[in-house]
Formats: sequence, C-alpha cells, structure tokens
Amino acid sequence: MAEANIVVVGAGVAGLTTALLLSRTGKYQITVAAKHMPGDYDIEYASPWAGANYLPVSKKGTAAAEWDINTWPELKNLATNHPESGVHFQNTAVYNRKKDSESTTGAWFSELLRADPWFKEIVPNFRELPKDELPHGIDSASSFTSVCINTALYLPWLTSQCLKKKVIFRRAIFKHISEAASVHHSGTKADLVVNCTGLAAGKLGGVEDQNMIPARGQIVLVRNDPGIMCVTSGTDDGDDEACYIMQRAAGGGTILGGSYQKGNWDSQYDPNLANRIMKRAVDLCPALTGGKGIEHLSIVRHGVGLRPLRLNGVRLEKEKINGVWTVHNYGHGGYGYQSSYGCSQVALKLVEEVLAQKSKFRIVNLVVAVIMVLGGISQFFPIGLQSAIIGTYVIIFGLGGYQATALLEFQIPPYVARYASFLFSFLGRGIFYIFVGSILLHDHTLRYIAGAIVVLIGIIYAVLEFIPSIEPPQNMRDADAGWGAEQV
Repeated sequence: MAEANIVVVGAGVAGLTTALLLSRTGKYQITVAAKHMPGDYDIEYASPWAGANYLPVSKKGTAAAEWDINTWPELKNLATNHPESGVHFQNTAVYNRKKDSESTTGAWFSELLRADPWFKEIVPNFRELPKDELPHGIDSASSFTSVCINTALYLPWLTSQCLKKKVIFRRAIFKHISEAASVHHSGTKADLVVNCTGLAAGKLGGVEDQNMIPARGQIVLVRNDPGIMCVTSGTDDGDDEACYIMQRAAGGGTILGGSYQKGNWDSQYDPNLANRIMKRAVDLCPALTGGKGIEHLSIVRHGVGLRPLRLNGVRLEKEKINGVWTVHNYGHGGYGYQSSYGCSQVALKLVEEVLAQKSKFRIVNLVVAVIMVLGGISQFFPIGLQSAIIGTYVIIFGLGGYQATALLEFQIPPYVARYASFLFSFLGRGIFYIFVGSILLHDHTLRYIAGAIVVLIGIIYAVLEFIPSIEPPQNMRDADAGWGAEQV
C-alpha cells in the first residue's frame, strides 16, 4: 500500500533517476510531470544533448565526489549486464597540457587531470601513460576504463524502468513549483514534490534560483570511429573551448566537442566553432579519418546544449514552498549523468525524512484511538445509563479514529470530511482530543491516566497549529478533497 503521493518535476537524467529510485522502494505513487520528455530535442532540455560519460571532475573529499563514487557501480552494472540501456565501456585517455591550468576548461577539469586523482581507485585499469605514448603537444596523460552513455537510448530506458514500477508520466508546464502538487495522477494533492528542473529552476516561481546559469556546449555528432574516448585540458582556440571525443553505444555515433561557455544562451550552432571542434578532434585522434582531414568526417548533425550550472554547486535540500514540501535536486552542470545515482540517493533520503513526520502522526493517532476504545469500555463498569451512553460515544469516537487511521490509504465518502472537518487540522484534532480525554477523567485511576494522555496529546496538537515550521501531514489538511481523499 502506497505511503505517499509524489510528483517529480523534470524528465531529464536527474528527474528520471530520482523517480526510478523512489519507485524501487515500493512505498510511493509517483507522477513525473515535465514540459519535455525523452525523445524531445529542445534547447530547454539539456539531457539529450549530453555526451555522456563518466569523467569525474569533483574535488576529493567533497559531497560531489561521494555522488560520483556512488554512481559508478550503477553505471558499471548497466554496461556489464544491461546493454539495452545504451551504456558501454570505453578505453579512455585524459591528456594534459601545463599551459591550460589557468584556463576555464583547465579549471573545470583540474581534478580529472591530476596525476594521482581520487577516482583511480574506482575505475578499472588506471595508469599514467609513458612519454612515448603521448600525442604531440601533450605534457602528461592517464588512461583507464570508463563508460560512455548513448543518451538517445538511456533516457528512454530509464523511462521504461520507471513504467515497469508503475510511474505515471504527464506533460505539464508550471509557473510555480507548488502547482506541481496538483497534477498527481491519483487526483489528490501530492504529499511532496521533487524539483529536478535543471536550468529552469532559475525562473520557476517559488524557486527562482539566481545562481543558475547556462554553460553552453556545442558538439558535432559523426559516424566515424575514434577507437578511444579522450579529452584534453584545453585548446589554443579559446579559453572556454574544449576538445573531447566519445563514441556512443549501439551505433549512436561519435560525439566531438566542444565548449564550456558560461552565461551563453545561444541555441544555434556556430559553424566556425564547429570547424574548430572537428579540426581539433582530427588532430588529436587521426584514427577518426584515417589520417585525413575534416572533410572525411561523416556528419550526422550539429548540436547545442545548455548545461544547468549552479554557481555555488548542486542544490540537494528540502524546503516548504507555499505549504508544499519540496526536495530539490538540480544544478548539476556538466556532470549530471556521472553523479545521477549518487544525487538521487540523497534526494531519496530527503524525501524519506520529510515523509517520516507523517508516519509519526499516524502512530500517535492510532495510539489515541486505542486509548479511547479502552477508556470507553471502562465506562461500562459499573454499568449505568449515563456511563453506558458516555462509554458508547467514546468507543465510537475511538473506533472512528482507529478506522480512519487503519484505512488511511483507502477511499472514504466525502461526507466524512464535510461533517468532521474539524479533524483535519492540528487545532481541530487537538480540541477534539481534549474534549474526549476530559470525558474519561473521572472515578478510576486508569481512566484518569487514559484521559490525561489523550488531553496531553490534544494540547500538543493544538500548540503545533501555531508552529509554522511543523505542518500537518497531507491527510490532516485536505478536508475538502472529497471522495478518495486520505484521512487520518
């Protein structure tokens, strides 16, 4: 039985991976709502344009490095056991030129270029290349086995895995992040929203993150086989230009890149930059054209993507926006794929922390219901008309509380919410508990104890009404949700 309804906003690699990990728990009903879906190619949708690969650029000992570490086993498993995912192993070389150390690209790749990087214990076959294996103009290099991801296959594969877990996909456009809570496929308001909107987080109402900027990347997709995946520390053509080559799995072609142009929103490819990209690639890897020029590259298409770069790092945190609990997972820049599982694992943990509060209230309400029933039964001893009437009412109240708690996941008729709407807030529930608890306060020590416990819980609930940081669980707020609404 589902414990909560969740809407994931965004269907890029971050949103799809988060939805998949949430669905694997078996505890949630999940809707993925997004303007763009796998199969789309749009400048607003970064994930299809990515290379993509696993070349860690995170600093040792940071949270980002931990995300990369936790992602590698998943990508390794896909490349080993699930070729249909579009992930395959590649022999990889990382080439370093000392003169690039102060460049934009050199700074971006600084950890990747280290002679003794932290990830050498993660990826297989890591070694430093001897001088006689270095291309002309390269000062040092390392080699290891990594993976390249065919995004045209991988994004649909993630979608298919989500569908197997009964995740529902819906196209939607939101002006404000809190609106997403209203599009859950159950027809009821979601308990929580996960924000995986990437670059759109900069303009989305309720988020409007001013730290979000594009890091424009331009690539050329060709049919030629390079025989290796490789990257250099920089170029002589521009501070924010790069040279990298990677062959996608399953006939997906070879990506030639690229650029890392911060703050550049241009969605159209630059033919001059494209020529420079191709020339650099052929010079670095003559095998692409058999030692011939760029005219022997077989071009599939040119592409431009806007990496969702957040200036102060990925945002992975929880907050309440317009009464809707939201978990953020965005701002991954150029490493969304290679940190995807690690970041989504953190997002999953944050979701569980938020929803744990709901479970606590459920247990409290169940305990109160049991105390009410036992207190009501005690009213019949000794038997009397007045005590029998009181006992009957208390048992009914208790059974009502128990039933509402036990049947939390089931549909109940709307008149329950209509005529008992006072139960659907901390204050109303608190006053109700104080009233019933007071009825029990007479004649016997056990009744005094039972009544005092119920009254105390009622007082606590009433106080919680006035503490903004603590919000009633969804099923104590939607008194007018009608048939199908959850009730505590």
